[in-house]
Amino acid sequence: MKFLICVCLPALLIGLFSQSASVFVSIFVLLAGLYWLFADEFDPKQEQPSRTPPTAKNLAQRVRQLEQQVADLQTRLAQLERGQAAENFISQDSHSPAETQTFRQPENTLAAENFISQDSHSPAETQIFRQPENALAAENSISQDSHSQNETENFRQPENHIAAKSPIRVVRPKPAPTPREPNPIMAWFAKGNPLLKTGVVVLFLGLAFLLNYVSSYIPIQLKYLAVFGTGAAAAVGGVKLGARKRDYGLVLQGFGFAVMYLTSLSAWKWHGLVPAGVVFVVMVALVAAMVWQAVRQDARVLAQVAVLGGVAAPVLTADENGSFLILFTYLAIMNTGVAVVAWFKAWRSLNLIGFVGTFLIGAAWGADAYRPAHFAQTEPFLLYHWLLYTLIACFFAQRTLADKAFSGSLNTLPNHASLAQIVASVWASGRQIGGLDGTLLFGTALMAFGLQYQMVNEWAYGAAWSALGFALVYAVFAYYFVRENNEHLDVMKQAFSMLSFIFITLTILFALEGQWTATAWALEAALVYHFGLKQKQPYTRLCAVGVYLLAAVAQFGSLKLGTETLLSGSLIGTFLAMAGGAWMYYAWHATWRKESAEWEAYCQSWILVISLIHALTLPMLAFAVLGSMLALSAYALVFAALQFKQQNTVLSVFSLVSGGFACVLAIFNHGMIAPSMMIYCALAWLASAFCLHQAIWQDEDKPDFLNALFAWALLAVGCCVLVYHVDKLFNLNNNLYEFLIVAVPLAVWAQYTRWREGLQAATMMGLLMCFMIWMESSQWVQGNLWAGSLQLMGATILLVALLLCLRSLTAHYVVFTVLMITWTWFVGQLGAAHWLGVWAQLAWLLVPMAAWVAIYVWRHESYLKKYAAVYWDSGSLILAMYAVSWLLWANWVTPKTAGWAYLPLLNPLELATAAIIAQLMCWLRAWLPKNAEGRSLALNLPFALAWFSVSAAVMRVWHIYLDVEWRLPNLLASFGLQASLSIVWACVAIALMVRGNQKGWRNLWLVGASLMGVVVLKLFFVELGNSGGMARIVSFIVVGLLLLLVGWFAPAPPRKQD
Repeated sequence: MKFLICVCLPALLIGLFSQSASVFVSIFVLLAGLYWLFADEFDPKQEQPSRTPPTAKNLAQRVRQLEQQVADLQTRLAQLERGQAAENFISQDSHSPAETQTFRQPENTLAAENFISQDSHSPAETQIFRQPENALAAENSISQDSHSQNETENFRQPENHIAAKSPIRVVRPKPAPTPREPNPIMAWFAKGNPLLKTGVVVLFLGLAFLLNYVSSYIPIQLKYLAVFGTGAAAAVGGVKLGARKRDYGLVLQGFGFAVMYLTSLSAWKWHGLVPAGVVFVVMVALVAAMVWQAVRQDARVLAQVAVLGGVAAPVLTADENGSFLILFTYLAIMNTGVAVVAWFKAWRSLNLIGFVGTFLIGAAWGADAYRPAHFAQTEPFLLYHWLLYTLIACFFAQRTLADKAFSGSLNTLPNHASLAQIVASVWASGRQIGGLDGTLLFGTALMAFGLQYQMVNEWAYGAAWSALGFALVYAVFAYYFVRENNEHLDVMKQAFSMLSFIFITLTILFALEGQWTATAWALEAALVYHFGLKQKQPYTRLCAVGVYLLAAVAQFGSLKLGTETLLSGSLIGTFLAMAGGAWMYYAWHATWRKESAEWEAYCQSWILVISLIHALTLPMLAFAVLGSMLALSAYALVFAALQFKQQNTVLSVFSLVSGGFACVLAIFNHGMIAPSMMIYCALAWLASAFCLHQAIWQDEDKPDFLNALFAWALLAVGCCVLVYHVDKLFNLNNNLYEFLIVAVPLAVWAQYTRWREGLQAATMMGLLMCFMIWMESSQWVQGNLWAGSLQLMGATILLVALLLCLRSLTAHYVVFTVLMITWTWFVGQLGAAHWLGVWAQLAWLLVPMAAWVAIYVWRHESYLKKYAAVYWDSGSLILAMYAVSWLLWANWVTPKTAGWAYLPLLNPLELATAAIIAQLMCWLRAWLPKNAEGRSLALNLPFALAWFSVSAAVMRVWHIYLDVEWRLPNLLASFGLQASLSIVWACVAIALMVRGNQKGWRNLWLVGASLMGVVVLKLFFVELGNSGGMARIVSFIVVGLLLLLVGWFAPAPPRKQD
């Protein structure tokens, strides 16, 4: 405010008198700078505090505070006498100075604390305040018991009062930091003999530098011999030193063998000094020596390096003239050596290196150079390596199990084992140390059969015979471990049994066609599942479920669209697949359902789903569209009836699926099916929905979600199909009477059977009918008006009757809203089609205004009071908002005539406006709460609308009588119109102020005063601004600068914190 008075107002006045914008800006900047420099002198917040003594009232208040604090202190001392712990005093409120570990005399403490808290600038206040302090101290001393004096002496006065008041801080120890995992490279250097490993690296580098330096002085042959000799010397030295220092000797051996290996390779590869055959022999000899030393010294790392070198030797020395027979012979010999080592040592990594290297080399050669003519020469090597690494896996398992027995078996699982228990047991069977090398065993089976399949794929039943051979071999292995009768080897027996089962399944896949493969798998799964039930083996049943799922996928993949029937495929195969799944579900349901694990119940639900899908495909394989549609509709009713007495989500789902698919068939073939047949199907769907909704096992108030959802889907589809085909059957020509023909019987049936969802469906049909009328209202009002009116009346009567039956707030909300929208739109379209001018505008107000007045007048009736939340609280508010919106719209658009001469205040538009404002005032008084805010809104909103309407009426007068174009810029640019608005507003303001003064209504008087203020501002800014010249420019600049300054110096303050 001071900124406006001291800066803005003088600058504005000087600028106006000088009529110069530059003078205004200069004065404004000068005054603003002076205000900023001397703002502290004008700021009341910076004034020095008064040094006058405090009044008696302040002293009395402080005395009362001291008395309260003394009383608190006495209470705490009494608690201390009763023996309470000292820490209980620490938890009390911090306002008491006595609440410390050590105490001084209470009276002095309280007095000093209050004395310090006073303003230090008032010495007079200190003198006046000292006497009550001593009085309080004396009074406290007299009022205490004799034993409290001794207790007070025991408390020592604290050296620092502030420290005594400070809370005790509990220092908790920080948790020990989690040690970081060491860097693997640094850990490798730190482990063992780091100096040795560093020396090896340096030696390698030194040799490389040496070779690079002397390459131009020494012949290449001598270079290689020197390096090879160095490697041999290191290897021999490592063997000699291995007995005394094992780590040192092993590192030297590995270094020496690696140098000789790489030197031999380089001599042939880079310079051609040695033939490839000689190099290969040398490399193989080095590998054999390394393996021998590794086994002799029990050095696994040395053996791994040797096998890696052995696998790499043929790859590194290969050329275009090499023979694959020599390659495979070498690999067979090398892998035989790996098997020999596996017989003595359980080195899993060594086995994996040989397996991966061998099969990768074989797969790479096969992808590049294999021909069918090579089958007889390569097949023995493939089978040999497959059997060899299978035996190596067995050797590994037997040796490790001999050292550490396996602690678990799949046979020990309970019959009701959970899926987590089964997976954990299988995982432990394959991963636990001392058990099965699953990577080697299953990886060998996968790689060997993959290569075998590629080799025999071109032959008829070649893959099937191969899979059968693999299954038989694995069955022999499983039988061997069964004969061993060693429970620690059960994991091997189970692994080989599983592999045999997998390859038998693959044999069926490769031997039979797609549809028969699925059938055989389904029957196989049923037999295996039955065996698993009898033997109480949950993992066997899990495998059977997996096979059946594969069978279902294969069976569905074999189906195709038919010509004479809906689908083409094997009817018998589909039936057998359905029978297999049904048998699995029946066997489980009859014997093990109550004690079944969760995973098995879930899987059986899916098996039932798949079996029912097979059942749904049977009529489509046997019949055309009509037969399939009738059969599917019958399925829907049967499934719904089956779950009527017992809860089964699957049956509910398939009731929807079968009915929905029948509906899809009907939609895509509606021209080929008689309406009567479609009505039969729709009735079956409605009956299915009734069974799903009215199932006796579910709570009526809280029905099963899925059951209700599927029932609603069938109900919706059935109603839509009925409506459509009733129209076709009776040739109603889409007159919407079919909605009433279907909805009325459905509502009667639902009311008789207390089918709540049926009543809701009938309500939805009535609402849909209203929507259709809304969509076609323009055609009805211009064509057959009576038909449209009768149909809208019929829909309205139906919906009102259904509301009486449903008694739901939601239904009342929706129906009331839809009826209001439909009737408003219908009457509005009717007015637009048959009436002109302002009467067409009034047609859009007729229905909402009538409903608004009716609700206001009959708001105390029992029915409206029962649903007051719908009609009075929400409905009347929506109608009031619509009426106000209509008022704003009607007064904003270009004025329209009523067919006679325009009379101000006595024309339909302004009479309707007055009626809306009067109704709004009455409604607000009854609808708003009886408080100050409510009364203010009930007064301000109608008068704001009245001000807007009066202003619009003045503008209409100028537009109609003086031909001012009805565009806001043109209207505002008219000086006469601006003057008229000012005069009318002033008259209205004076009238309001006079009326408020007479009645004593302050709010009404304030409204008039506010309007008068607006008129004054308008006279100053608008009329003056439209006078032209520099004054208009200066005014715009002043307003703009003020807005900028306010936005800069006084932005929105932050929210107040609690």
